[in-house]
Amino acid sequence: MSGKGQWFIISAVIASATFVTISMLYSGYFYADSSKIAKINEDFFFNNIVYELNNTLGYSANDYDFQKNLMEFVPYAEQKALEKGYYLKIENTGPLIISGTNFIITMSSSNMNITRAIKIPLD
Repeated sequence: MSGKGQWFIISAVIASATFVTISMLYSGYFYADSSKIAKINEDFFFNNIVYELNNTLGYSANDYDFQKNLMEFVPYAEQKALEKGYYLKIENTGPLIISGTNFIITMSSSNMNITRAIKIPLD
C-alpha cells in the first residue's frame, strides 16, 4: 500500500514541475509590458508644441511680431522633434494675424501619427 502513495506523490511532483516549466516558457506571450506605455511620450510632446505655439501669440505685440516669432519657433520645434526621432510639420492655413490663425500640425513617429487642426489663440 505504501508504494501506491509514493507513486502518487512522485507523479504529483512531476506534473507540478511540468506545469510550472510550461507556464514559465510561455509567460512572455501572456505578459503585457505596461512600461512600454510610459516610454511613449509623443502625445506629451505634441501637446507641448501646441501650447508653445499658442504662447508665441502671447509674446507678440502685433501681427509683425507674431509672424517673426512663428518664423523662429516653427524651425526650432521641427528641429527638436527630429532630435527625438519625430517628424513634425506645422502649417498655417490662413493669414498670420494676431486675432486668429489656423494651423495644421502633423507629427509622425515609429509608434503613432498625430494630426490636429487648431486655431490660435486657443479657446
